[in-house]
Amino acid sequence: FLKKQGRACLLLPAGVLLNDQTNRFQEHWFSRHSVAKIAHLADLRRFLFDGAINPAVAISFSHRTPSVNADTIEFLTPKSGAAELNGDRLTILPEDRKAIKLRALLDQAKKDSAPLLWFSHSWATPRDQQFLSRLLALPRLHDLAGGPKSRKPWLKSQGFKPAGVGLKSVPTKQAFWSHKDMFLDAKSTFDFVLTRNDCGRIGTEFEELHRCPNKAVFKSPLVVFNQGFSKFAFSPFDVLFRHALQSISGPDSDRNLLMFLVSALASPLGDYYAFHCTTKSSYRERPLLSEVLAFPFPRPEDAPGDDAEGAVEAVAQIMSDLSKHISRRALRDKRAIHEARAATVDYVYAYYDVAANERILINDTLDVLAKSNTPTRGSSIPTIESPTRQHRQQYAKLLRDTLERWGKRSGKKLRVHCAVSPKAGLGVVTLSKNGRTSKPYMEDHASEAMEAVLARLNELLPDYNGSLVYLRNLKVFDGDDLYIVKPLTRRSWLRTAALNDADEIATEILRSQRKAAV
Repeated sequence: FLKKQGRACLLLPAGVLLNDQTNRFQEHWFSRHSVAKIAHLADLRRFLFDGAINPAVAISFSHRTPSVNADTIEFLTPKSGAAELNGDRLTILPEDRKAIKLRALLDQAKKDSAPLLWFSHSWATPRDQQFLSRLLALPRLHDLAGGPKSRKPWLKSQGFKPAGVGLKSVPTKQAFWSHKDMFLDAKSTFDFVLTRNDCGRIGTEFEELHRCPNKAVFKSPLVVFNQGFSKFAFSPFDVLFRHALQSISGPDSDRNLLMFLVSALASPLGDYYAFHCTTKSSYRERPLLSEVLAFPFPRPEDAPGDDAEGAVEAVAQIMSDLSKHISRRALRDKRAIHEARAATVDYVYAYYDVAANERILINDTLDVLAKSNTPTRGSSIPTIESPTRQHRQQYAKLLRDTLERWGKRSGKKLRVHCAVSPKAGLGVVTLSKNGRTSKPYMEDHASEAMEAVLARLNELLPDYNGSLVYLRNLKVFDGDDLYIVKPLTRRSWLRTAALNDADEIATEILRSQRKAAV
């Protein structure tokens, strides 16, 4: 419908890109239309569209046939900020402007993973992308778990679905269990390890079923989790449950590994994966079972950790001890469960060989980004809160230490200073070469002269394009000094930001050195 030189912009439900059933459509459509820009508006849906149920995307495209191997798509992922709260404009930070290679998109669509590509570029920084790429290169849970006909060692399924209202015309199946068998209600407050106190007897309530999965689905050893991906438990006994719960079961020889699976899914690493790689963060607010099964989960012999088998055994011991402890009590010991979960985290990190800097990415994602995702009016948004002196110091120290490690051959140390201007809403970090001794972090308020400069920068740095405002980063090299201008919002002073800034600075230094050598 477009003329040869025509352009169009469509405002569509985000499911066009994020639904797991659209891979064939995306492969076909993106290979025939030249897409210049996509704005993913999930984080702003409660500000831009009153009463919105689902997020939206805006897609700008032309009639031109795309060059599959050369074209890139600008992917904008604007986040809620002060301007959006006031409803006067849409601000796009530099970290929310990404370039998606068309070739990569089409390749992912062929693998039925196009939605994953869009999800993983919503909040993830370049450092997050590297970490996620490493994790997603590992064998996945779906390599171990499949349906009854898959011949995989583990069985995945949802629970039974009872016959009921609206299903009267559908042929029913008879329940296969005894009324004395154990039953787990999805509303139960189960956590980490299932005990019989979490369950009741199935009774005679569910005699006729609309759907009944394979009996092995309910056989121990068994991992049970809810569809919201917020409750996980290992069951050491057979238990029945309805379709609101999902499960993975396996042979008794894999009992310890199934315990470890619970600890991995329930760990900060599991939450990090769910936030960046599933529909939970920006679309359905809960991951699909297929997305859970895409969780990286190698067997110990394929895991990157040095002593993966030892990690599995240690976690199994912790969970077995917890099971014995809480089974002897009438009420759940929440403190014991919390301590056991915390004790398994380091073993999960060891199994996946999660480095210290990767733990920073996980912590920042869960402590700040996830709590700022798709806010409502009046809700707290940690990413746009003012950073404290401690936040700024943590950022500056990690930036300095990362750059010093990169340049350790020279043996030179860096002095770091921060000038803060609440009036301009900016902070200026100065890195200076300082011989071979380190200096403590220094901070003060911006001088009057600097205030005037920062006020001018506030006028020059934004690129206004109608109701869109593109912000720009500013890093200035001046002899042995480097000046970094940053907005006084928490997101800009995360330790994750420090790692990404260090990478950008190191890349620019190398580029300058190569240019000087020519």
